[in-house]
Amino acid sequence: MSVPKYFFGGDEEYCYTIKHFDLHLVESREDFIILKEAVITKGNGFYFCKEFGEVGEAGDGQCGKICKEYKPRNGKNGRCVNSHNTYEVGDRKFKFSIEFDMKKKKRKRILELI
Repeated sequence: MSVPKYFFGGDEEYCYTIKHFDLHLVESREDFIILKEAVITKGNGFYFCKEFGEVGEAGDGQCGKICKEYKPRNGKNGRCVNSHNTYEVGDRKFKFSIEFDMKKKKRKRILELI
């Protein structure tokens, strides 16, 4: 199972794991932020290339032997190691905040379904 990812604000192009939002919350000095769940889309004909940070269309010829960064997962041919799932915004929203535990001197992530 993959690590859950979330969209933030009006940005529905890129989604991130909760770790990404830790820094955002600390730097922005906000009490909380609202996140939207990211749901994997399957069979939509698109992929996300991690190497170039772009979405491509399956079968468009851009991913494969033509690409200098192409590395087949099985070492011979097929899907590239840089090819990943695409996501869309799901129905659930979360309130994300951080509390600091003075005794343990650690931050505690709080993710509440709203």
